[in-house]
Amino acid sequence: MRRLAMILVCAAVGCSQPAATTPTQPQAETVSPKDSPLPYKVLDDETNQAANTVEFHVLIAAQPKHDDVDHLLKYLYRHLMQRRDDAPAGFFAYVYTDESQYKTPPRSPIASAIQKPGDVGPTWDNKVPLEFWQQV
Repeated sequence: MRRLAMILVCAAVGCSQPAATTPTQPQAETVSPKDSPLPYKVLDDETNQAANTVEFHVLIAAQPKHDDVDHLLKYLYRHLMQRRDDAPAGFFAYVYTDESQYKTPPRSPIASAIQKPGDVGPTWDNKVPLEFWQQV
């Protein structure tokens, strides 16, 4: 009974709770959002505040299809440009199918989307081969 009375008094008086602090550095992502066309694991999510750029490295399952990777690149572009209030001036997204492609220099992504600061739009590079019926 005392506990309930204490809660009511605290709510009525407006007991101060510590205010939630907003981080100065945006939180890095670790997994894909639920609306992603392909599930992925985030290997690296770096935001350079001084240059206003984002560098994003993701790992997807092996043997992806060309069209699926295209959809993922477009999703990553839209997602990373809209996840914060101010859109980054530069955007670098890389897709890998094996973690060793990321860790071993030189890095060898299977696909990338790059927009350097000052560019009008991104440059898409999808190295996943088309299926035979798409080539014909």
